[in-house]
Amino acid sequence: MPMNEHDTHCGNKELYRCFINAFVVIMHFCIVAVNASETLEVYVPTYPGLYGETVIGLGGFSDMVFSPNGQYIVGSGESGIYVIDAKTLELILPILYSRKSNRFLAISPDSCTAAVDDYRDNSITIYDAETGKENCRIHVNEPIRKFAFSPDNSKIAFVSDNFIGYADVDDGDMISIHQIDLLLESVLFSADGKKLLFGGLQGIVYELELYSDTLSPCFQPGFTIEILAGVREKESLIAVGGRSGRIQLWNAETKEMLCELSGHTGTVYSFSLANDGKRLISGSNDGTARIWDIREVSGLKGWKFLSSLIDPVRIASTIE
Repeated sequence: MPMNEHDTHCGNKELYRCFINAFVVIMHFCIVAVNASETLEVYVPTYPGLYGETVIGLGGFSDMVFSPNGQYIVGSGESGIYVIDAKTLELILPILYSRKSNRFLAISPDSCTAAVDDYRDNSITIYDAETGKENCRIHVNEPIRKFAFSPDNSKIAFVSDNFIGYADVDDGDMISIHQIDLLLESVLFSADGKKLLFGGLQGIVYELELYSDTLSPCFQPGFTIEILAGVREKESLIAVGGRSGRIQLWNAETKEMLCELSGHTGTVYSFSLANDGKRLISGSNDGTARIWDIREVSGLKGWKFLSSLIDPVRIASTIE
């Protein structure tokens, strides 16, 4: 039986409610009707390792993340927030417009807490992802490049040009902040939560031990960096991307580059791993989001992931 207008509305409402619980950054938006066939550029790539054949051009992607069940992708970009089917890469909700001052999204590993930046006052707002209630606001006083939750959900780290720091998620109190003579773009907690991994224009990934000033280089991809971690017992899988359009996958324990993924023609700004540990989503200012089946990538066969840690751990540098 054909769906009537009421059924369609209810279906969209349920899907919308699913994402509003996980992404309260888009609480205040209006739904704009979009004819996908007329508005979206459909691009068919032929690059090896790609999961699915259709990539949707929606302008530049600044951040994106898989839903906890791996069925959907939520991305933020030049025009707003997008909800995409992770298998078909079809746009399944109209473009959702958030405030123009919001660029980055973050979800805690337990999916109970969400964070969003506001470049107007250089702050990070922490929300309860179930109720949408604001828990606290962290004022950084510098332009925020990126932020990420710790594996135990208790802390959030951020980078801001020459600063790196982390704060308490419950009350927003600053735990530590360091001034570093580097141009920083991205930050990530290590899989055990004891270190911060970060990088930037120097093309080097550094490690900083929490509660100390011990800073050391980890490995050197050689281009502006975005970071993403999956875990295999005590080892970390780090995905690195940037202005080269390439994505490199590294073993952070052995400092070994496992492989390189080619396909993007513009700067790679964002990553996310699906909970099943099999797929990598990447977003670029070439207007495309690409899903990679990393099970088939040379050097990654047999890699085991702890799914509870990898879904919300992703990184993206600032929009140029």
